[in-house]
Amino acid sequence: MQLLWIVLRWGLFFCSLCGWFSLVSRIPRIHSSFLPIVTLSSLTVTVFTFGMVHLLRPISLIVFIGGLISFVYHLRCARQKRFSFAFLRSPGMLFFTVASALCIFLLYGVSLYHYDNFSHWGTVLAEMFSFNDFPTAQTIVVFRDYAPGTTSFLYLFGSVVGQSEDVALMAQAMLSFAALTALFFSVKRVRSMHFWAMVLLSLCLTCALVFDDGTLQIFNLLVDAIIGFTVASAWCIREKYRETPLLGWLLVTPVLVFLVLIKMNAAVFLIFFAFFFAYDALKSLRTRYLRLFCLLPVALPLLWIFLWRLYRQITYGTPADSYGYTGFWDQIFSQSPDFFLSVIRLAFRKITNFSQIYAYGFLGVNTVLCGSWCVLRWRKKDTGRLGKSILTVNILMVGYFLCMIFLYCFIMTPEASTLAAFERYMVTPFIVFAAIGMESLFRTLAGEEGKPVAPSWVILFLSVVISLLTAKNAVQLVRRPDFSTFERGQVMDVLREAAPSIPRNSAVALYNGSRGRRDLYYYLTMYEVKSRWVFVLDLGHPQYSVPIDVNMLQTYHYLVISADATPLREALVDAGFVLRWKPGCTLYRIARDEFDRMVIFPADEE
Repeated sequence: MQLLWIVLRWGLFFCSLCGWFSLVSRIPRIHSSFLPIVTLSSLTVTVFTFGMVHLLRPISLIVFIGGLISFVYHLRCARQKRFSFAFLRSPGMLFFTVASALCIFLLYGVSLYHYDNFSHWGTVLAEMFSFNDFPTAQTIVVFRDYAPGTTSFLYLFGSVVGQSEDVALMAQAMLSFAALTALFFSVKRVRSMHFWAMVLLSLCLTCALVFDDGTLQIFNLLVDAIIGFTVASAWCIREKYRETPLLGWLLVTPVLVFLVLIKMNAAVFLIFFAFFFAYDALKSLRTRYLRLFCLLPVALPLLWIFLWRLYRQITYGTPADSYGYTGFWDQIFSQSPDFFLSVIRLAFRKITNFSQIYAYGFLGVNTVLCGSWCVLRWRKKDTGRLGKSILTVNILMVGYFLCMIFLYCFIMTPEASTLAAFERYMVTPFIVFAAIGMESLFRTLAGEEGKPVAPSWVILFLSVVISLLTAKNAVQLVRRPDFSTFERGQVMDVLREAAPSIPRNSAVALYNGSRGRRDLYYYLTMYEVKSRWVFVLDLGHPQYSVPIDVNMLQTYHYLVISADATPLREALVDAGFVLRWKPGCTLYRIARDEFDRMVIFPADEE
C-alpha cells in the first residue's frame, strides 16, 4: 500500500514536471532531450535562491502548484490542437521517463548507509525537512560550506512524494537521468541501434562510480557522479548549438549554475567551458557585443557562488571553509618541499592503479575511440569532429588530474597524506570522458541526415564492449547489498527507537561494544538523534585519540545501548555510577540524584 501511495504521488509530481517541460519546450528550437536537465536545473536554482532568503517551503509549493497549473493549461491547449505533447515520445524523454519510473521499484525501501550520507548529504536533507529552511546555526550540519544544491531538488521532490530516505534516492536518480537524457540529442528514432547504444552507455556511466564498500552511486546521496553527468549534459548542449551559440548559452546557463551548486569544486569545469564558449563566439558571431554574451554561462555560476558565500557569512558569522584555506602563498611557505613531492608521488601511484575504473576504463575507452578513429580514417570517412572530441576529453582528464593534485597540496591538506577519496573524485572526470567521447563516436557512426558511415550493428557492438567495463557493477542494480552487514544496520533499530524520546541537541552517548569505525558511529548517532553533542563509547578500541573513559558519561544526558552491555556495566560500577538496569531496555537517562550521585536508569522511568 505504501509503494502504491509513492507511485501515485510520484505521478502527481511528474505531472507538475510535465507542465514545466511543456513551458520550456516553447523555447524556439530547443531539443526535447535537453528539456529534463534544463528544466530541473532551473527549478533547483530557483528553489535554492529563495531558500537563501528563508522561503524554502513557500517556493517549493509555488513550483509544484505552478507546474500543475501549466500541465492543465497545456492539456487544454492540446485538446484544442494548439499544443502537442509529442516531445514525450522522443527517444530522450522516453529514456528519462522509463528510467525514473523504474527507480521507484529499484529503490523502494532502501536506506542510506555510506559514511558521507551521515556526515553531510543525508543530514542536510533531514535538517531541511525538520526546519523547512536551509541549514542554520541551529542545525546539526557540520560541513556548512557545502551548498545544498542537489538537496534543494530533493526537498522539492520529497515535499510531494514523501520525506523518506528511499524517496530521496529516487529524486537523486531522477536528477542523474535528467542529465544523461541530454546524451540522446543525436538519436533520431527509438527503434534504432543508436538508441539502445545510448541506453547501454547510460547504464555503463551509472555503474561507473562504485565506493570502497562496493555500493553504487544510485544507493547514496553523494554527488560525484551527478557532477560528471551534468558536465556531460552541458557539453551536449554546447555541441548541439555550436552554430547558434546564443541559444546554446541561454540553455546551458542554468545547467552550469546548478553544477557549481552541486559542489563548489565543480567550478573547475567552468574553465573548461569558458575556453569553448569563447571559441564558439569568435567562430560563429561577427558582432563584438554579441560575443560578450559568452561570458554569461560563466559569470552567473560565479555570482551564485558569491551569493552562497554571502549567505554563509550572514548565517554562521564566518566566510571560512571547512578546510580553512589560508591562501596560495601561505600554503607554499608553510609546507616543506617533501610534502608536495609526496603528494605528487602518491597521486601518480594512484592514477596508475589499474584495479580502479578511472585507470582501466580510461585505457579501454581510449582504445575504442582511437581504434574507431583509425578505422574510419582508413576508410576515408570524415573524422574531424571525432578527432577533436578525443583530443578534448583526454586533455580534460589530464587537466582534472592536475587540478586534484593542486587541491590536495593547497586546499585539502588534511586529506593529502593519503589522498583520501581520490578514487571517488577521479571517477567524475572519467564519466565526462566516457560520456563525451562515446557520444561523439556513436554520432559519427550514425551519420548526419540518415547517412550512416557504418552498419547499425557496429554501434551496438561498441556499446556492449564499453558496457563490459562496468558489467560486474551492474549486478548491484538488481541485487541490493546486505544492509544488516553495514555499520548502520547494526545500530539503526536501537537509535530509531531511542530518537523520539531524546530532545534535540541533547548530550547523547552511544555504547557500540567494540565494533570500530567510531567516527562513523558518531555521525550515525548525530543523524538519528539530531544532536551534535554525541559521544561514542567503544571499550574495544583504545587506539582512538578520544579517551575511552566511562567517567565522561557524567557530562551526558542519555545513554543508548546497542551491544552487549555486560562489559559496560562492570566498568560503570567500578567508576562509582549507580545503575538501575531493565531487561530489554536500550535508552537510559543519566542524571544526579539528591545525594549528588551519578545515576543511570531507564529513560521511561523519568
